[in-house]
Amino acid sequence: MIEINLLPDESKSKIAASAKAAGLNRLLYAVPLLVAVFLALHILFLAVFAVRSYQLSLLNNKWVSLKPQREALDVARKDFDLASQDNRVAQQLSSGRISWAVKLNQLSLDLAPGIWFTQLSLSPKECLLRGSVVSLHKEEMGLVNRFIENLKKDKAFIFGLSNIELTSVQMRDIGGHSVVDFMLLMKTSQASAAQAAKAAAQP
Repeated sequence: MIEINLLPDESKSKIAASAKAAGLNRLLYAVPLLVAVFLALHILFLAVFAVRSYQLSLLNNKWVSLKPQREALDVARKDFDLASQDNRVAQQLSSGRISWAVKLNQLSLDLAPGIWFTQLSLSPKECLLRGSVVSLHKEEMGLVNRFIENLKKDKAFIFGLSNIELTSVQMRDIGGHSVVDFMLLMKTSQASAAQAAKAAAQP
């Protein structure tokens, strides 16, 4: 389609000048808009950075405040590891066919009046028993010796043990009464110890 512009040249110049001015005005409006967008993005980035920095600061403060709990957790973990180690020792002893549950029951059955236990320690090769005894008739050592003899005669208790030895005796006075603290060392037999060591070496 052919368009014919019949306007005079002066009118044509005015229209071209108006179009050029309109384009320049649009450009002038676009520049502030671009600047505003750039500033808005810059402010947004600064806000995000500030929020992230604040969150990081909060996390650092929380980490510092949790230091006592973390230290308590480390202690609990170490205690758990020790308890696990004791459990492994008990399993090794069990694999050595020594029933310590039976022996503990026999200890209570053979216990004479006036004697009580204060500590019991187990290892693959020995059992350490600490106790105390009091007697109104001054027969503390007699009670201890009879207790040891009863343990040696008890087949359920002595099974797997090579010896029961009285290793320590100390006397003290409490309220005018003599109290004897004693310690018994009970070693496992060579066969049981070898079986326990073999079980300990297995993964």
